[in-house]
Amino acid sequence: MKKALLFLILGSFASCQSETKATFVITNESEEVLDPVRVKSEGHDHKTAKIKLQPGEARIYLMDMTDLPKVDGEYLLTYRFEKTGEKKTRFGYFTNGFQYEDTIKIFIKPDTVTFDFVIPSRN
Repeated sequence: MKKALLFLILGSFASCQSETKATFVITNESEEVLDPVRVKSEGHDHKTAKIKLQPGEARIYLMDMTDLPKVDGEYLLTYRFEKTGEKKTRFGYFTNGFQYEDTIKIFIKPDTVTFDFVIPSRN
């Protein structure tokens, strides 16, 4: 009984220290360099990484959601074309500070952005 209680307490402490990351795969399907590209939660002021994407390049982008308030919200994608300037697109949804999807694939094209939301399988 004491071992089970100790395991439960240690497990609780470990879970408090875990990080929450949202996973995106961002692909530049334009002919221009995109710099910077970043994803953040809409309405929350927190720092997120900025990346640079060459034409045809795809990269995995992890957004740290650990310190976000445990609320519902949407994402904001910002990116800058080398020649035509900055664009912003709201997309997706997270709940209680967690990404629902396994991965969100983002395809940035010259005149639009498309998304593929990869939902966890329910086996």
